[in-house]
Amino acid sequence: MLYGYKAALRPLIELYGSTPVADFDPRSLKAVRQSMLERGWSRVSINKQVQFIRSVFIWAVDEGLCPSAVAGAVMMY
Repeated sequence: MLYGYKAALRPLIELYGSTPVADFDPRSLKAVRQSMLERGWSRVSINKQVQFIRSVFIWAVDEGLCPSAVAGAVMMY
């Protein structure tokens, strides 16, 4: 499972590693998804990785690291 999180977060960090979490929105997640597609990942794999990313945002809200509005927006995408 740890590998799944590492794989999911790699494109996220490459694209948005220096972006404040408050500036992350559904369009950002869409760009991460597109990056995964361009890497040749399958649709099933991409969907699984996006779910991992969503769970990281939920965890970040629980830890006070992310505004709940950002996580809510990411969950709606």
